[in-house]
Amino acid sequence: MYTGCRRKIPSRPDSTWQCILMLKINNRGVAKLNSVGIVVQQTVIMFLMIGVGYWMFRSGRFSERGSKDMASLMVSVVIPAVILNSFLGGYSAEKARVLIVCTLATVLVLLLSVAVGWKLFGRGIDCFAATFSNPGFFGLPLISAAFGEGAVLYATPFVVGLNILQFSYGVSIMRKEKSTFKVSDILKNPIFLSAVIGVVVFASGIQVHAILTKTVSMMSNLNGPVAMLVMGAYLAQTNLSTLLTRPSLYAVSAVRMLLIPALTLLILWKMPLDISVRQALLICSACPVGANVAVYAQLNDLDSGYAVQTVIHSTVLCILTIPLVMLLAQTLWGI
Repeated sequence: MYTGCRRKIPSRPDSTWQCILMLKINNRGVAKLNSVGIVVQQTVIMFLMIGVGYWMFRSGRFSERGSKDMASLMVSVVIPAVILNSFLGGYSAEKARVLIVCTLATVLVLLLSVAVGWKLFGRGIDCFAATFSNPGFFGLPLISAAFGEGAVLYATPFVVGLNILQFSYGVSIMRKEKSTFKVSDILKNPIFLSAVIGVVVFASGIQVHAILTKTVSMMSNLNGPVAMLVMGAYLAQTNLSTLLTRPSLYAVSAVRMLLIPALTLLILWKMPLDISVRQALLICSACPVGANVAVYAQLNDLDSGYAVQTVIHSTVLCILTIPLVMLLAQTLWGI
C-alpha cells in the first residue's frame, strides 16, 4: 500500500505537493508511477498542445502576428504571474533555507552553462542556444503539472537568473561588436520585477487579499497552454526536413539537453536539497533552447530562421531527452 512521500516539501497551505516522486512498486507487485513516468506523461500532454498550435497556424486560425502577441503575453504577464504566485504561500524558515540553497545551485549551474557554451561554440546563435534553456515556457509548466505548485517556488531563481544573463551576457555574445549592458533593462523586465515583489511579500509576511491571489493564480494557469500553442506556431513555420538533416542542430541540442544537464546532475547530487527539489532544478537545466534566441538573432541581423530551428529541433527532441536525464538522475541519486 502506498504510504506517501518519503519527505515532505514545503508548499502553499492551499495546495498539495504531488507525492509522485517517491512512488515505487510495492511488495504486492502493484505498479506505481515514478517521476520519470510522470514527466513522460506531462511531456506528451504538452506536445499534444503543441500539435494544436501547429494545426491552428497551418489552418489559418492562428497568424504569425498572433503568435508573437501571445509570446509577448507570456513574457510580460503569464510567467511573472507564475513566479509571483509561487511566493504567495507565506514565509517559513524551511522554505527560505531551501530557496537560498536553490539560488546557490542556480548560480553554479548557469555559470557552468555559460562556460560550456562559450568553450564549444564561441559567439553567435549556437552559443546562445546551447547556453540558455527554456524554463519559463517549458520548464515551469512541466514542473507545476508533474510535481505541484509548490515546486515552482524553488525553480524561480533559475528562471530569474537565466533572464538576467540573457539580457546581459546573452546580448553581448549575439553581437559582433562590443555591447554596453544597461542595468535599466533588467530593472524594467517584468520577470525580474515579479521576483522582487514576490521576495518582498514572502519575506515580510504581508497578507495579500484573496481576490489578488486568486487573480494571480488564474493568470499563472495560462502558462502551459499558451506557451505550447506558441511553440506549435513556431513549429508550423519551420521546414521540418531541414530539422532532420542539419548537423549543427543536433550538436546544439546535444549540448543543451544532454551534456549540460548531465553536468548539472553532478552539481546537484550532493546539494543539501530534497530529492524532488533537485529534480525540479534538473528539469530547468534539461529544457530545450530558449525562444529568445530568435528574438536576439533578428535584432542583430543574424539568421533568425536558423535560430528558430534550434528552438524547434530541441523542443521536438526533448520528449526523449528529458525522461532520459530524469532516469539517469534516478539511477545515480538512488531514488
